[in-house]
Amino acid sequence: MLPAGGRRRRPEPGAGDGSSLADQWRAWFDVAVDRERRPIGGMLHPPHFEVFDRAIELQDVVIEHYEAAASWAHERHAEYVQASLLNHARRAADIVDVVREREYELRRQAGYFRLDLDVLPLSSSGAWIVGPHTVVVSASLRDDSPAFRDWFRPLVAALV
Repeated sequence: MLPAGGRRRRPEPGAGDGSSLADQWRAWFDVAVDRERRPIGGMLHPPHFEVFDRAIELQDVVIEHYEAAASWAHERHAEYVQASLLNHARRAADIVDVVREREYELRRQAGYFRLDLDVLPLSSSGAWIVGPHTVVVSASLRDDSPAFRDWFRPLVAALV
C-alpha cells in the first residue's frame, strides 16, 4: 500500500545492505542488453514502471530519478542525431573498410554475422561486451576513427 500522496517512502540510508537493489539492477540490465529477451515496446513506461513490479527497490529508484534521466537522455539523443548527420559517412566507412580488409586477407566474402554496437556517452573510453551480439562503445572511442578501427579489427577477425 502506498502512503498518502501516492508515493512510496524512500528507504532510509543504511536500511539494508543494498545487495537486493544491486541484484535487481543486474537482472534488469541482463534483459535490457539482450535484444532477444528485451520487450518490443520498450521497458520503461511511467508513471508506474510495471516492468519493475517484482523489483520494488529498483522501481522506487527509477520513479525517483526518471524525469531527470529522461531529460538527460533526450539531450544526449539530440546531440547524437546531430553528430550522426555530420559523421555518418565516416562512421560507416570505419566499419565497412575494416570488414573489407578482412575479406581481402581471407580472399573471400564475409559470411553473415550480427553485431550491435550501442554508442553511449560514457566517461571512460572503451568498449564492453554486454550481450550475445551487443557491444557498448563509448562515444569517445567511436569518434576516434583510427582508435575505433584498431579496436574493431580483432573483433571482425573473430567474427568473419
